[in-house]
Amino acid sequence: MERAPIGQKGGLMNPVVWCPSGAEPAVRTVVEGVDNNFRAVWRYRGSLPGLYFPRVAVGRYELSTEARCGTRSAQRVEVVRVHEKTARTTMSWKEFRRIKRGMTPTRVSRIVGYSGHGGRYGNQMWRTFDLMAFWQYGSVEFRNGRVVRKDWKFDHD
Repeated sequence: MERAPIGQKGGLMNPVVWCPSGAEPAVRTVVEGVDNNFRAVWRYRGSLPGLYFPRVAVGRYELSTEARCGTRSAQRVEVVRVHEKTARTTMSWKEFRRIKRGMTPTRVSRIVGYSGHGGRYGNQMWRTFDLMAFWQYGSVEFRNGRVVRKDWKFDHD
């Protein structure tokens, strides 16, 4: 699921593909709007996510992708939804500034209004929060259940 700022376009991220040999795949993706008349075809080389796709209106899109590695190929079809962001699903600068070292994940969730997205490894936990701007995020890192670091406004890779 991708997200769009309020009243603006969001973006589709190209499917991640790779060749077992390490070569750059040749990729062709057809995007068709399920809820609108949008249709486009992209051809590109490589596997870095998010580099080759434009911004699109909020809605559902079917992505039909074919990747070629030499004489081998693979296909995939998926439906991706672009949602409109809201104040309840994003972190504001004011909320970010209220987060302090030593706070618990529960306290951070109460400040922001939701728990964010992320993972855990051992005694570390990371939470990523959407910002209203297109493809920008804030993050909070916890160690032993307490905030140890936070970052504002980093872009998607």
